[in-house]
Amino acid sequence: MPVRRSVLAMGLVLLTACAAQPPAPDTAALDQWLRRYVDLLNSADEAGLAAHLNRSGTTDASDRISRYGRRGLVVDGITKTSEFERVYRVRIEATAADGQRVTMDETAEWDGARWMVAPLTA
Repeated sequence: MPVRRSVLAMGLVLLTACAAQPPAPDTAALDQWLRRYVDLLNSADEAGLAAHLNRSGTTDASDRISRYGRRGLVVDGITKTSEFERVYRVRIEATAADGQRVTMDETAEWDGARWMVAPLTA
């Protein structure tokens, strides 16, 4: 009987561990999220960008707008490299309205429900 309980307990632990895993990241959704990010930068929508970044109440959105906003960025390409499970190094290559090339490097993480990027550093 003790062996049977051990096997049952192990099965429950495995089932719980498998059920607790968040859904796998959708990298196509990441591309859409990043393109929306660029649109918010172009429009300098600070409140919208803060909500998109899930960082209301911080200066991250205004810092990003100061660095990249209002430039008429057109995304030329997005490359993603998986750093480890659910974390990607992302490079957004864009051209500004004045013809200047702009490269934005981000670290994106899938938390099981949404994409997030690390705060902008100085």
